[in-house]
Parts: sequence; C-alpha cells; structure tokens
Amino acid sequence: MVATESTGPPQAPRRGRRLLRTLAIAAIAIEVGYAVAATVVLNSDAMKERINKRPQKLKIEYAFAWSALPGWVHVREIAAEGASRRTRWQASLRSGSFLVDPLVLPARRFRPLLVRGSGLRFALEILPRSPLPQAAEPAIPDSDALAASASPAAGAPALPGPSGDEPPPSRWSVELSGARIRDIVEISVAGYRYAGGATLRADLDRAKQQLTLRDVVLELHGGRLTRGEELVASALRGVIGCTSDSFDPRRERGRRALPFLAMRADLAADVAGIGFLQGYLPPMKHLIELRGGAGKLTVHAQLNHGVFSRGSRLELQSRDLEMGFLDYSLQGSAGVALVTERGGERWGEGQLSVTFAELTLRRQGQDQPHVRGKGGALELAFSTPGTALAAGAPALASVRGRLDLPPAEVPDFRYYNLFIPEKIGLRILRGQGTVASHFEITDGNELKGAVTIAARGVSARFDELQITGDLSIQARIARGLLKARSFDLAGSRIELTNVSLDGDRPPSREAGDGPWSATVAIAGGCLEPGRPQVVRARVEVDMSDIRPVLALYAAFKDMAAWKERLLRRVLDVRDVKARGRVEITKVHAAFTGMQIHGGDWDLSGNVTVRKGAKQGQLMIEVGRLAMGLELAADRAKPRVRTASAELRRAIDSGLRAAAQTPRCSTSPPPPGAPSR
Repeated sequence: MVATESTGPPQAPRRGRRLLRTLAIAAIAIEVGYAVAATVVLNSDAMKERINKRPQKLKIEYAFAWSALPGWVHVREIAAEGASRRTRWQASLRSGSFLVDPLVLPARRFRPLLVRGSGLRFALEILPRSPLPQAAEPAIPDSDALAASASPAAGAPALPGPSGDEPPPSRWSVELSGARIRDIVEISVAGYRYAGGATLRADLDRAKQQLTLRDVVLELHGGRLTRGEELVASALRGVIGCTSDSFDPRRERGRRALPFLAMRADLAADVAGIGFLQGYLPPMKHLIELRGGAGKLTVHAQLNHGVFSRGSRLELQSRDLEMGFLDYSLQGSAGVALVTERGGERWGEGQLSVTFAELTLRRQGQDQPHVRGKGGALELAFSTPGTALAAGAPALASVRGRLDLPPAEVPDFRYYNLFIPEKIGLRILRGQGTVASHFEITDGNELKGAVTIAARGVSARFDELQITGDLSIQARIARGLLKARSFDLAGSRIELTNVSLDGDRPPSREAGDGPWSATVAIAGGCLEPGRPQVVRARVEVDMSDIRPVLALYAAFKDMAAWKERLLRRVLDVRDVKARGRVEITKVHAAFTGMQIHGGDWDLSGNVTVRKGAKQGQLMIEVGRLAMGLELAADRAKPRVRTASAELRRAIDSGLRAAAQTPRCSTSPPPPGAPSR
C-alpha cells in the first residue's frame, strides 16, 4: 500500500500571521483613536477652562496641542502669564514637548519626565508696593506683542497686577527634571532685557509653596543686554548656573532670595559703560565715582548664600573710563578689577583697582583738561557685611586704599588762575610744569597725602608788578575728612626761586643783583572747598630780601627824600623772616598779623585785598624810628603817618589773631577748648 503526502499549506502559520495583522491593525486603531481623542480633548474649550480655573494666578493658552502616546504632549505657540501683588510675569514658547508621569497626577503632583522647547520669551516685572485697582484681565499676546511688552517705554505706567490678598496656596507640587529649552529669543527681568541666542536647562522642585533649584544653567550665545532704551552690553557670552536651598519665592523675592542661592557665572561681553557696577560697590560717592568705561568685560564669580566667594573677579579693559575724585575727573584708557579677597557668613572683603595707561585730568565743571600723563592707579580694599555684597549698594564697614598719580605734564599754568580770587589782582600769564600726587585713604573718609607741583619760567602779574621765576609746591594733607570736605594743610611748603621783578618803577636792587627767592612753610592751615573760607593758614616765610613786599604796595612812590632813603635802607637787607596768617576766599585775600624782620628793622601789619583794592595798616620800625602806612580801598596810594597808638592797637589785634593756628574740622581741639 502506497502512502500519499499532502501538498497544501500548513494552517498554524496562517492563523499566526492573521493574528499579528489583527493585533497591528487594532494597535494602530487604538493609537489613532487615542491621538484623535487626545488632540480633541487638549484643544477643547473645556480643557482650556479647566487649566485656567484661576486665571488671576496662572493663565495658559496655546495655539494647538496633540499627543501620540499617553503622557507625551506636544504644543505649538504656548503662552502663560501670572501675577501676584508685587510681580507679574509672561512667557511663551514657539513649540514644546512634555513627557508627563501620569501615575502621580492623582496625588496632585506634576512631574514631567522630559521637557523640550524652543523659541522662549520671558518677561518678569516688579510692581509698585502701593495697591493698584483691579484691572480688566488682558488677553494673552502673541509672540511679537509679548516681546514689545517685555521692554516698556521709559515713563510708561507699570502693568497692573491683582489687588487684595495673595491667592490661596496651590495644592499641586511640581517636580521638573531634565528640562531643556533651546533657541531662547528674549529674557526680560525688572527692566533688563536680554535678546539673542541662549539655551536653558533646569531641574527644580516646587512643593507646598517652597521652591528648590537643583540645577539651573543658562548659556548665553552673544546677545545684547539693554535697560530700557540704553545698551548695557553686547556680544554677551558665557554660562550662569544656579542651585538653591528650599525657600518661599512669594516672601523671599528679589534680593531677599540671595541668601538661599548658590550661583556661578563665567561671562564675557562688550559693555557700553561701567554704570552697572556702581550699584555693587559700597556707597563711596563722596570718595570716587566711576563713569564712562566702554570696553571688554569678563566676569568669573561664585556666590554662596548671598556672599561672593574668594577669588570672584570682574575685569574691565576700558578705552574711555572717567573717575571722579574730590573736585577732579581723571579720564583715559584704564583697566578695572573688582576682586573678592575673602567671603564669609558675616563679612566680605574685596578690592577695587583702577589702573590708567594714559590719562587726562580736569577739574569738574571745566571742559578742557589741564594735566596729561601716563600711568596712575587707584587701589581700594573694603570690607562690608557679607550678605550685602551680592545685594547691591552694600553697607560699608571700612575702606582703605591709595591713589597715585606719577609726574604728569601741565602744559599751561594759567589753569591755576581758577584757584586765585580774580578780584585780588593776581593773575598767572604763562608757564609750564608737572604735577604728581599720592594719597592714602583710611576708614572710607579720612585722607592724607601730598600734591607736588613744579614749574619753571612762570610769569604772573600783581597790579603793575610783573613776576617771573620758578615755582615748587608741596601741598601736604596731614589729615582730611572727605565727607566734610575739610583738609589740614600743616606741613605744606612753597618755594620760589630765580624770581625777577619788572614793574613800571622797579624797586631798588641795592640788596644784590642776584634773583629773589623765598620759602613759605605752612605751620598750620585748612583747605575747605565750597565753604566761604577756601584757604586759612598760618605761614612762616624766609626771603632773600624785602624787595617784593614794598614793591607790591608801591609804598616808595611820591615820598619825601628822607622817607625814600629810609625805604631804600630797608630794601638793603638780606635773609628776611616773616610770619602771619593768610585767608583766601573767592572774593578776597587777607594777611593778618604779618611780622617781617630783617637786619635791624621790622615790618608788621594787616592787609586785605578785595576787588583789586588794598586796605589795612603797615608799620616799619628801624631802631628807634617808626613809620606807618595806611592803606584804604578808596585811595590808590598808601598814606604815610606816624606810628600812633591807634595804629599800634590795630596791628597788635592782628598779631593776637595770627597767633592762633587756624583749625579745620579735621583738627582735634586744643586742651580745654570747647568742641567745635
């Protein structure tokens, strides 16, 4: 018997393939059904109303949303806004994708496992403290409108926020992990606006109104930073990272949140000026003020709980920095460095240094500089309460430092006519020289140091007398108070050498044919700019002879022969000593208690020069002979008179006044004297 084999296809494989096709079709149908249903639900008015149950606290709108898999949501043109009593924010994304963990939603936990987005615009505004009336709820703007609202015009009213109590706390918690936003278009915070390329990644938790930043990193790719219409920085590149302890952002907002944060920044930019730095320096406007400062900026900083860590550094290479110091302004190319030397929970120490490569110096209020030089450095070391270092305008604990200006050229000495009262009749005609200075600063207010001025061939005119010679000034500040603008000049010294006198009727040169010279030492004195008394000082003078003293007052003119012979005998004296008290203001110069001695003669008196006219008394004594000179503002020439008792009383009164050293507010009172 012969067996016959079957040639038909097996039934089992066919049934398996049919089952797989059925399952695939079912899966596709389920997927399509889910996608259609989810898309319909996500774009329905009911879903949007459910999302925006509390629009006064949070409002979200989007152009279109869909979901291909459970928990995975894609949106286009999503915008959100929220407000509290003090803040208002707006945000929009061109597109975004969210992978949400659905298992924790019943527990009111929103935990996106993955967030991706692009085209971010974000704006945060700080509202005024005063309560504002409830405004009509604004519509969510489109991207262009949101960009415009991020930078309100100067003087525009603040956007209204909700009034009344804060909204009740949300019962939802948010755990954001792995968020990545690329192609950030714009970020605007409290008037500052960054526009350009940037990316953001963020990991954070928000539960029971407590916010914890686990890792937030913002990378900037060369955008522009503006404040209103003013450009702050361009080509801004670098990384800003931040983590935090848990805190309540409703209560700890703005600078109050800094003690909870740990931040790091590595940035480089082209800045339009240094004004942004002024708010982070201690309040030292009475000491220095920085202006201008366009150039290259680099920042390497780390902030821990509100305190800059040691080694945090800001550097600026500027081509037009201007530094105000006292009544002067230094301007030129310079490098600025702000470095944190030490940080801690209570105190922070930093150092500000400004180093000029080349500079000009001018008095504030004057258009043209009067000094040109190279070099110059300011170094200030300061300590402040540590938590205030990051808060801007920190409280000042102490400041110490120095300011050095190496010898620089003074091309035209006529500039110093600014310091000579115009109405006393003395004017500088020409001259060139150099100026250098060194100052030391302690306690942020006290100043000591010196200014050295040297010049050759300076020519000046006093009334009809022309004076030419060399000049050296060592202006010492024994102690100065910057806030009070009061400076003790004790120890200052003025030297005049190689001086020649050329007037309409030059005095006799019987004392010698050589040039005249003098040294003026300030035993005690005070400079108080801006006060009625500009300079008050007790001086001691050594002169080679008496020629200029009488020449200045033309006392030998139109005299009887015996009187002129007496004056010529006075002129024929060398090694003259003088002392007295000098007071110079904007309108007059007073010489009180003058005592001039040479050989066997003495000259004493008081003279005031105002509006070019002189008034006062002089008395010349030679042995037993005495002669008085009376100067009156209404007479062009002095009147010769006898040395009367009235004249002696007037001169003695000046001598008693001159014996008292002028006191500044910087000078300690003498023993037993009442406090000033």
